Amino acid sequence: PARGLAERRRDGVEAGRERLGRAEDGALLAHQPHLLLDAFGKACAAPSVHLVYAGRDEGLERELRARAQAPGLAGRVHFVGHLSPSDSVAAYRAAAVLAVPSRHEAMSQVALEAAVQQTPVLLTTACGFDDVGQVGGGRVVPPTVEGLEDGLASMLSEPDALPAMGRRLHEYVVATFGWPQVARRYMQSFERARA
Repeated sequence: PARGLAERRRDGVEAGRERLGRAEDGALLAHQPHLLLDAFGKACAAPSVHLVYAGRDEGLERELRARAQAPGLAGRVHFVGHLSPSDSVAAYRAAAVLAVPSRHEAMSQVALEAAVQQTPVLLTTACGFDDVGQVGGGRVVPPTVEGLEDGLASMLSEPDALPAMGRRLHEYVVATFGWPQVARRYMQSFERARA
């Protein structure tokens, strides 16, 4: 018989932690570094919570690495660089939360990718995906240190609620952005244009 979703997710989480060299329970995966390090330092004092920066260096990594050596952050902030598609899946599964602290973004593809893996999302109002908060799949906050700090503190204060948030976001994304829905909308557009 097919294994249950919870068992597959648990296996995926373990594989993701192994690939990222992480064994801790509270990993946050960050796609872009904007403002997040300061918010993390203020909101996440628990030594078991780690911040993982994933993605290409956009010129800030050297400064972020230096700042990540501050007391309370040293050893808790990790830079894994660009991830392959399979490593991205593993990272989403290993993360307690995906944080997308962008100041400018039309629509957050990484939030959709995280949703497919049932990972709840913290993103800013500049990401163009406020639905995340509306469906209870995470938090949408202002693109400020204070906004991110509040979002992190809120989400991480209830770790038992995170899996349900991830499931809600997953269900919404599949129902709204799955290929059958996209194809139906295209066909409706073609029919309207033809009429």
